[in-house]
Amino acid sequence: MKRLVTFLLAAAMLLALGGCGNSSQPSGQSSGSPQGSEEDKVLIGISVRTFTSPYFVKISEQMQALGDENTEFIVTSGDDDVSKQLKDIEDMIQSGCDVILMCPANSSSIKPALVACQEAGIPVVVFDSRVDDDELVACSVVSDNYVCGFQCGEALAEAIGYKGKVAEYVDTSQQLGIERATGWRDAIAQYPDIEIVNTQEGAGDAASAVPKMEAILQANPDIVGMYAFNDPSANGCISAIAAAGLTDQINVVSIDGLDMALESIKKGEQLGSSMQRTDLIAENAMDAAYKLINGETPEHEIVLDPTYIDASNVDEFYNP
Repeated sequence: MKRLVTFLLAAAMLLALGGCGNSSQPSGQSSGSPQGSEEDKVLIGISVRTFTSPYFVKISEQMQALGDENTEFIVTSGDDDVSKQLKDIEDMIQSGCDVILMCPANSSSIKPALVACQEAGIPVVVFDSRVDDDELVACSVVSDNYVCGFQCGEALAEAIGYKGKVAEYVDTSQQLGIERATGWRDAIAQYPDIEIVNTQEGAGDAASAVPKMEAILQANPDIVGMYAFNDPSANGCISAIAAAGLTDQINVVSIDGLDMALESIKKGEQLGSSMQRTDLIAENAMDAAYKLINGETPEHEIVLDPTYIDASNVDEFYNP
């Protein structure tokens, strides 16, 4: 209650100063961005997991590009730190955001921020990864992360002739990482002659993945396949594999479909990547945000299909 009172006072002060406080009256439009005068401006918060990944830089830029002249944004990076993201969300509440778009740094530990938004009357749209407390969000916009992982497993299994030792680099601190790992493991489990011999857990950046991959190679130099839960971590794995002179031996698969992965595919350093459509995630998340601002109810969950990219189709998606 104290947080709600603070929010209402802050919103009232912003309105009195002609700012972009909480717009309590819907515009009456059935969809799309709100239209109106300066007093009708809205404020949208975008809280991403981290800006160390170009994936989140790209998706936040695409979201902002979809805003109109009546929309302003507060954009923050949680830096893979739940405490920082919680503080960022609290600041957005105090600033009077009309809706908050959030990719959680941790699917369960982010709950206090969701509760705070609910108490303040600010709807939340989560994107990229679901949260454990789904009832506290108005809408989730995610890729089918299970299918992403499954695509990687199927492609890798085929590439290694359905036999051999493989390793994995996963992140189970968030729902998307769990779903991806489950899909990957379910695909591999279909083939009894493939064995996952080493599992490493870590963050989704290249620098963190390098020592993890080095540890895998030291323990299991005979692996023929490597799964990484996102493209930046795959980039780190590829660097360590190259340094060990094992590029031709180890097939690497990952998820996101970023340019760094597509370039590695073209160079023959990476087998493939399951592409998430950042443009569609941004479009659907912003559409949900405007519906909420206009007093409408978006779909509670929007799940988008991924596209697997390899040497056969990379030129369709990568034109540097």
